[in-house]
Formats: sequence, structure tokens, C-alpha cells
Amino acid sequence: MADIFMRSVKKVLAAPSVLLYPSTSLTISAYNPMEEKLKILAFVQNEDNLRMLKAQLKTVFPNSEIYVESDGNDGLSIAIEKDPDVILLDLLIHENENIELCRQLKTHPKLNDIPVIFVVAKDICIASRRKVLEAGADCFLSEEADEIEFYLQIKAMAKIKAANVNRKTEKETLEKVAVSKDQIDERYRILSERTSDFTFSCQKKNKAFEIDWIAGAVEKITGYSPAQILEKKCWGFIVHPEDVALFEKSVIFLTAGEESKCELRIIKPSGEINWLSVNTLCIEDVEKGIQIIYGGCINITERKAFETRLQIKEWAIESAINAIVTSEMDGTLNYANPAFIKIWGYDDVSEIIGRNAIEFWEVGQKAEEVMNTVLEKGSWSGELTGIRKDGSTFIAQVSTNKVLDKSGRAVCMQASFADITDLKKTDEQLRTSDRIFNHSLDMLCIAGFDGYFKVLNPSWSKTLGWSTEEMLSRPWNDFVHPDDLNATDKIKSVIVDGQQIYQFENRYRCKNGDYKWLSWNSFPYEEDGVMYGVARDVTSQRQTEREYKTLFNEMLDGFALHEMIYDKDGRAVDYRFLSINPAYEA
Repeated sequence: MADIFMRSVKKVLAAPSVLLYPSTSLTISAYNPMEEKLKILAFVQNEDNLRMLKAQLKTVFPNSEIYVESDGNDGLSIAIEKDPDVILLDLLIHENENIELCRQLKTHPKLNDIPVIFVVAKDICIASRRKVLEAGADCFLSEEADEIEFYLQIKAMAKIKAANVNRKTEKETLEKVAVSKDQIDERYRILSERTSDFTFSCQKKNKAFEIDWIAGAVEKITGYSPAQILEKKCWGFIVHPEDVALFEKSVIFLTAGEESKCELRIIKPSGEINWLSVNTLCIEDVEKGIQIIYGGCINITERKAFETRLQIKEWAIESAINAIVTSEMDGTLNYANPAFIKIWGYDDVSEIIGRNAIEFWEVGQKAEEVMNTVLEKGSWSGELTGIRKDGSTFIAQVSTNKVLDKSGRAVCMQASFADITDLKKTDEQLRTSDRIFNHSLDMLCIAGFDGYFKVLNPSWSKTLGWSTEEMLSRPWNDFVHPDDLNATDKIKSVIVDGQQIYQFENRYRCKNGDYKWLSWNSFPYEEDGVMYGVARDVTSQRQTEREYKTLFNEMLDGFALHEMIYDKDGRAVDYRFLSINPAYEA
């Protein structure tokens, strides 16, 4: 049995993927380091790495006590003094010295419960991995680990220490299950590498596995007491229906020597859904002729929610219409979303990352001034002229600012951009239209089908003497000559029906009581319920026509207006009268 156990433990230790994310939300009622303050001790010989690691630890664990030492020669005494929750060692530099320090830590009676994490290169060789594991290291952390992995790994290791501190309490709980001392020892040897929010074991009976022991924060996580779950003989009844097949494959259908890890959902009696990371191992007790499954369940609901929020933010940024970039504090771009690539006309983000933001603007000096303003004042917004990959330019609306961590330290700069070239052109066209509208000698208007003017240009006030406000507040028929009302209403009906009207004339009353003749061209827009009109003051023209007609009719000499008719060769062949005065007829 001991040989089986040792082979299982070695298999777990040799598989970094098993230890890489051992926990994200371990609950130990007697000691929970995440509700207090973590104490993290790191030994890093390289000064640059030391500063970077200390900054990263402060960012990820802002409320924790961080101790970063450059000299590991006095590592044991420092560790005893600080009593940290987690110790980080650097395998990138001084490999042998740090491996020896790890060995000393793991053999010291006061320190051997403290998890040791080695920061390693991505391509660490097998020989180095073996040496580190033989020295007692608990897990590896890649130098390329992102912030989430960094956070989860250290948090998990800290909780392992908490579990180690409470091992005696856990053991007392196990003893209440009324199993033999040999079984307790066997379970704890197996579960020592699988410390988690709650643990369980199953024995194969009648060709099926039945749960015979469960301990930990069972009721808090599942909503069911251990007794309720033991009564059901399997905790599969709380598994989400969509995850039942995964539960069966990863838990109850394991064969001897097989281990599995999966993430699945459970449903509490209240209907609340929790996520669990389930780590299981099936062993065979040859002496007793039975198979036993040992498992640990970690509540990862918090981590899943965190990952979902991050994913949503990432999708939002990636899907944004506006271009978005982030850069180092010196302006070196380290992220660009698809909209940036499209607006600037590039094919791939690799053409952008690593270049300075100043390179993407027509006037580099102006862009540099903007960057300096952001560094000094924290933000800037305005317009800049961008340069596309093909050399063409466009006008961008820019909003940029510094990004601060929880401590107020600037960690990067971010900016968003919108191509407003077309908008600027449209704006210029509108300004031109406004100038034409405001300075036109003709009387321009927009009138509603409800009989009220909506918009009037200044020519109306100049021509009739009424203020714009006076004319907008009253129906236009209030200004029409009484003798022209019927004709005006008929024309309105024609326009409302969708027809255009040209050279319709009626009289409008001036503020001084006089009337002026207006000649109208009107065009309806039925979908908007309005008509656009152009009116021209033809009062003088009408007066001239009346005077001419009077003169024409009162002339003593005969006078006629006629039209000549020509053939295709231009010879006059006929004519016809258009108008004759009375004297001509006489």
C-alpha cells in the first residue's frame, strides 16, 4: 500500500499542471490568510529581477507584507524571523544556491510547512525540474506568468500553508467518521497533496463507487451537510445537469491508477450555482481487494466570476468601434485592438506592437507634446492628424490618460481614437450651408404640415419686419392676405399630397400693415411632415407690371406685341399677335 501511495505522490509532484492551480478559494474556518494579511518572502539575487518582482507582488497583493531579499546565505534565519506564508526562490540565477536553500527550508522543523515556489524559465530542462522537486519545492511559476496566474498560484500556496497548520484539526474531524486509524493515515497521506475546500473518499461496492467519507467546508459550499451527502451515497445529485457526464467521467468511472482534474458546477438548495475544481485519484488496495477514490474539491466560483469579468472586458475592447491602444510609460505600444489596425490600415498587430506611439501621427512634435501632457497632468483629449500605413492621413478624435494601480502608481498609458474625417467634412458642409441660408436674399423656410413655420432665415425679418420668434409662434395664415387664404389653403393641400409647387403667388402682411407679394417654390418631405420653401419678394415686379399694363392700354398710338415664326432656313414665314392695345384695334 505504501508503494502505491509513494508512486501516486511522485506522479503528482512530477506533473506541474496538477500543482499549477491547486486552489483559488480554499476555505479553512480556523485560519484564512486571505482575510488577514499574506506574508510573502522572496530571494532574488538579480537586482533588476528583485525590483520587478517586488513591484509585481505589491501590485497583486497590495495589502500584504512583502519581503524581497537579495542574499540567500542567511535564508533560514530570515525565514524564521519573518514566518512567511509563501517563499519564492529564483531558479534563473544562482540555481544551485537556491536549490540548497530550498532543501534546508524543507528539512527545518519550523519551516517545512511553508510552501516554496520556484520562479523558472519557460523552457526549464528536465534535470533542473528534478533537482528542484527533490529539494522539496511545492511548485513552479513561469517567469512569463501573467498577473492572474501569479495571483492564483501564490494565493493557492498560502492556503496550503493554512491547511497544513490545521492538519491536526482536519485529522480530528476525520476520526469522527468512525474509520480505522490505518484508513485515516492512508487518507491523509493521499490527501496531503490535495488539500482543498472539502475532501472525500469513495469505495467501490457492488460494482459502483459509494462515498464513505467527506469533510471540510461541505455545507458552506454545497448547502448540504456531510450527513445528507453520505445518505445519498454519491454527491452527484448536486451536480449541474449539463456537467453530469463530466462528473461521471472524472470521478465515479475512474479505474485503478487513474487520476483526473475537472471543473464543474453544482446547484445549492437555494438554486445558487457554484463552480468546483475537482481533483481525484483512484488507487487499488491489493490487500483488501478494493478500489478507493480520493478527491478534493476547490470552490472556484470567485475565480470563474473574475475570469468572466475579464473576458467580457476583453471582448468589449476587442469589439469596440473606436481604436484602443495601451503603451508603456515611454510610449512603446504593447496592445492594439482590431479597430486600431483597421483605421491605420495595417494587416496585423505585429506591425504595431513595439513601436512608439509618436510614429503614427503626422506631426510628431505635437504627439510628443500630448504624451508629455498626459505624463504631467494625467490625461488629454483633442484632435490629431494620423498617418496610415499607405501614407494617407486622417483626422482623429483622441482621448488618452495614465492608468494607475491601487496604490496610485502609473503602470501604463491608454488611448482611444475615432476617425472623424468624414464628420469634419460634413461639419464644414453644414457650416457652408448655414452661411448660404443666413445670407441668402431669398426668403428660405421649413414649414410643418400643421400650418406653422419651423425654421426661417433672416431675410424674412428683413422683408416683412416681423421677428423670427413672432413668425414661428403663429400660424402662417395669420400673415396671409384675407383674399389669398382660400388659394393658399388649396396649395397647402396639394403640397401635403406630395406635389411640388412653382411660382405660386400670395400676399403676406408686414408688421407695419403693408402687404408684399411673395412668389413661392415649395417641396414636400412627407416622411418628416414638413415642406421646404423658397419665397421671393415680387412686390416691385408686380407694381412694374401693373404700370406697364396701364401705359400699354392708355397709349394713343396703336401698339401690338407679336411673335415671328421662322422656317428651318431662318426666313420669316408668319407671325402671331401676343397682345394689342385698344388704340391698335381702333
